[in-house]
Amino acid sequence: MSLNTLQNLTNNNNKVNSILVKINSNANVTDVSNIIDNSYPNELSTVTSTTQSNMANQALSTIDMANWLFSVIAIIIGGLGIINTMVMSVNERTREIGVLKAVGWKDDEY
Repeated sequence: MSLNTLQNLTNNNNKVNSILVKINSNANVTDVSNIIDNSYPNELSTVTSTTQSNMANQALSTIDMANWLFSVIAIIIGGLGIINTMVMSVNERTREIGVLKAVGWKDDEY
């Protein structure tokens, strides 16, 4: 697609948002990036594929940490629910067991 067509589609006439640079296989990406940054200070900023992959890895690490945090919180909440159910079950049966013992119920029958 030509630059004029793209600018017309995005309503960015006379503006360029990004330029992709393809370098030779024997060129150093960092050197080319530094040359572009030094040639056009305050006009262009460069982002290499290594930088992009590091940013993506960092974002995925953050998402992974959030998943672990949510999992731990869910396990804690589930455990508290089970503990509450067990305590309430024993609490409700305490009176019933007391009444049975009062009428002669023996422990070995339970």
